[in-house]
Amino acid sequence: MKEFRTGILLVTILLASFVLVPATSAAAEDASVNNLSDSEVETYGIDGLTPQQVKEIEAEISRIRDMPDIVNNCPYMPLLVATDEQKEIFLGYIDNLSVSDSEKKEMKKELKDIWSRVPDKITEKDYPVMEKIGKAITTHVEETYWAEDQSVRWMSYAHRNLISAGVNLVYGNPTWAGWAYDTAMDPDTSIDTGSIYVPVPTPLGFVTISLPKKCYYHYYNPDLSFGGAPGKCSSYAAQAKTYYGNQEYQNAFETLGIASHYLSDVAQPMHSGGELGSLVDYLLNWDVTYHIRYEQYVNNNWNTGRNFGRWVTRNTNVNTVTDPAEAVRSMAAYSNPYSSLLWDEIYAHPDFDVPGQDTTYIQYVTIIMNQEAAKYNAGLAEYISS
Repeated sequence: MKEFRTGILLVTILLASFVLVPATSAAAEDASVNNLSDSEVETYGIDGLTPQQVKEIEAEISRIRDMPDIVNNCPYMPLLVATDEQKEIFLGYIDNLSVSDSEKKEMKKELKDIWSRVPDKITEKDYPVMEKIGKAITTHVEETYWAEDQSVRWMSYAHRNLISAGVNLVYGNPTWAGWAYDTAMDPDTSIDTGSIYVPVPTPLGFVTISLPKKCYYHYYNPDLSFGGAPGKCSSYAAQAKTYYGNQEYQNAFETLGIASHYLSDVAQPMHSGGELGSLVDYLLNWDVTYHIRYEQYVNNNWNTGRNFGRWVTRNTNVNTVTDPAEAVRSMAAYSNPYSSLLWDEIYAHPDFDVPGQDTTYIQYVTIIMNQEAAKYNAGLAEYISS
């Protein structure tokens, strides 16, 4: 199975531009954060996270967003944009690989050379080297730190709470919220079962492969305009809107719960990224280890520990949705640039899911993704009665 681990390549799962009403563009949001005084910067009560660090994170996200295609399409692209601290950790992993000393020396030399040429002097000739080194590093981390894992779907707590909180915010009706809550996990448990043949973009054109429906329909990469989540969300939202117009409220909100799943999924950066050069491998390895561990981490810290759920239940804002498919694309565009940072943090700190061992960066990304998803879920709830 390790030959498939190349799919691990990427957290670059989330993507490129912002288009919803009235949500601001991701770039504009980053700029606004970096123009704020320290007292105005939100640190979300995260221990050790300073306003200056938030500004540094957002500056890094802006840098990643502006990377040229030659970088964005590179296998294991997150390695290219790692911070200095992360680079030292990754070089340390190479020292511990089961290869000869001469091979370790050569790999470190190659990686340092590639880092020195980011962003403007990377070429496709670097891709095989990054594939080799990236695969070696990720396999080392998996076998050393993550030997035993169990598959978990993206945050069942999050899916249910995001839409129920949105319904409560818009309608103030716990019964309606409960109906949406009850069906929010149906796409994982009963709707999107089996596989589907899909043409997947590659550097040499499209390649048709069989993918789990839970992969294709729960994913959207705005950089590549690829994935079935927008269409699925739009279809179920339209049904919910019709039910609402006919005053069939239970059907309306149960169907809304289903529609919300596809919107909430792309708030998870691993559901919206993947480099062009390795997208086939990424999709074939949908449940790669870091993906599983991160989702379990969020679930475990939803109501206790870091208590990520509070940022959803406290939300009072609505991102107006006039087109559910566009809402999914916009949510994916928001989360995408953070996927590389999340990948780097998880692989640099493989014990992140041990209580107290997660980093401020991982907490920060998790909170802001769920906050934005809460706004969009409220907008989707509002949409069906508009």
